[in-house]
Amino acid sequence: MKIQKKRELLTAKMDEDTVMMDPVAGKYYNMGVIGGEVWQILEEPVSEGEIIDTLLHRYEVEYGVCEAEVRSFITMLQERDLIKHVE
Repeated sequence: MKIQKKRELLTAKMDEDTVMMDPVAGKYYNMGVIGGEVWQILEEPVSEGEIIDTLLHRYEVEYGVCEAEVRSFITMLQERDLIKHVE
């Protein structure tokens, strides 16, 4: 299954961090540097595995650590209704 960020969310860069605002919920989120990269990857439909592979190529990180962090981040995005499932 692939996921993608919802289009109605507003994002901007502040220094190296990515910040996002959900105008419907009136909430603001600081995605940080790596979260911002994941957020950018979510522009297009992508699987969790593809996100992990992309980050493994960009950073020196062990697979298990990357997988756990990506899953945690994706879970947080789902809980806040910031991403959608696509085919």
